[in-house]
Amino acid sequence: MEGFRIITHTPEQAAQWTRLIATDPARVLSTLVLQPGQRNRHGDNYRDIYPALAAVKDTSRAGGKWWKGLVKAGVAEALCQNVEEMCTFFQTLPDMPEHLKKQAMESVRICFEHGLKYPISHIEMIQIPSPYYPPLEILCNATCHFSQPPNPDDVKLVDSLKKHWAAMMTRVSVPPHTQT
Repeated sequence: MEGFRIITHTPEQAAQWTRLIATDPARVLSTLVLQPGQRNRHGDNYRDIYPALAAVKDTSRAGGKWWKGLVKAGVAEALCQNVEEMCTFFQTLPDMPEHLKKQAMESVRICFEHGLKYPISHIEMIQIPSPYYPPLEILCNATCHFSQPPNPDDVKLVDSLKKHWAAMMTRVSVPPHTQT
């Protein structure tokens, strides 16, 4: 039985978004909060969210001036909004054989029905995390770089968490199939 892998972005896209973090953090943030069917003024759409999130995640792990630039631009607000609203997007490749597309779509359907927790029988599949996992992971990474005492960037991040905490925890605690 053939298997498939979920590919969210190319290495070229990852490099592009890493560069944009350094040169245009506001563009990165405007991309993170896009919904299906939306475009920002740069032409980015929801397909750009995954490579942008990956670049932000790498930056959050490293800390430093690029992370500080994202914090100053409002990354915490964008990530909190992601936790509250983000959906998982699944697309098949245009040249994927029809039988693999059907297997992939069925596997994803089963994953969602079971709260994304259970492995799929005979299809090799990377488990799809909950849509709020990546932004929460990034926020967690950011806390590893907090200063003692907290600096203004740390305070800005904590203030965003406080503001959005109740809505984020509601999203995290409600099973995916019951969310509207």
